[in-house]
Amino acid sequence: MEPCFVLVCNSVTEVFSKQPKTLQSVKKLAKQKLGIEKANYFVLNTQGSRIPVATPKDFRRAQFFAKKPLEVHVETYSSSDEEEIKDSSPEPKRSHRAILANNLKSTQNSQEVPEDEMCFICYGKYQEPRKAKCGHTFCLECWKKLLASYLECPMCKSRVRLNHLKPVN
Repeated sequence: MEPCFVLVCNSVTEVFSKQPKTLQSVKKLAKQKLGIEKANYFVLNTQGSRIPVATPKDFRRAQFFAKKPLEVHVETYSSSDEEEIKDSSPEPKRSHRAILANNLKSTQNSQEVPEDEMCFICYGKYQEPRKAKCGHTFCLECWKKLLASYLECPMCKSRVRLNHLKPVN
C-alpha cells in the first residue's frame, strides 16, 4: 500500500492510502485521528514551503499543484490565540489567492529569499522573471504552469497572455 495522503501535527504523522476530496474531509480526519478541532492547515509544496490552505478552493489547487503524496501540516491554536489575532488586526485585509507550485526547478527555501526577489507562486527566488501588464512579476515557468489552466494574474485577476509577458532585468 503506497501512501496517497499524509497528515502531520507536531510529531504525529498519519498516513492514508486514499486522498480526501475536500478540505472538510481533511478537517474531519484531523478531528477523528488526531483529536484536533481548531487548527490552521498548510500544504507542503515541492520546495518544502508550507502554503496556507483556508478555503475549499485553496485545497483544490493544493491537490493539483502540491507535492505527491499530498502532505498536510496541521497547527493547532487555542481560543485565546484566536482572540489575540482578532484584537491585533481589527479589519482583515483583502487576501490574495495562493497558488501552489509543483515540480519547479528552484530549490530555494522561502525563509532564505528576500521578499523583493521572491516569486509568490513557487515561493522561491525568481527564475527568468516575467512581468505582466498589471505589474505583477513571477518566474517564467510559474507563469507557464498557471496560464495553462487560468488566463489571469493570480494576484489581481487581470487577463494575462504568455506572449504579452515582458522580461525583467
